[in-house]
Amino acid sequence: MASQMDINKIEAQNPSLFVSGWRPFVGWVCGVALTYAAIIEPVSRFFATVIFKYNGAFPVIDTQLTLQILLGLLGLAGMRSWEKEKGVASK
Repeated sequence: MASQMDINKIEAQNPSLFVSGWRPFVGWVCGVALTYAAIIEPVSRFFATVIFKYNGAFPVIDTQLTLQILLGLLGLAGMRSWEKEKGVASK
């Protein structure tokens, strides 16, 4: 367990957003899926229907799982911020 924590610390020190571990990747995937489902798809569907009279289907992303993961990550980030504010976190 201690060796895994040491590995996590080394990975977290990398300045790259995509190398710092699995959490940034999962966050990016969930963020992109949520952006598509909440903004891109409805706006695209609206413009395609109103301007181009398109009545076909658009790809739909099931956001149930992605939202669960994203909200869990945001909750962990909130708890981490709270720890830092209280001085519990170490460098």
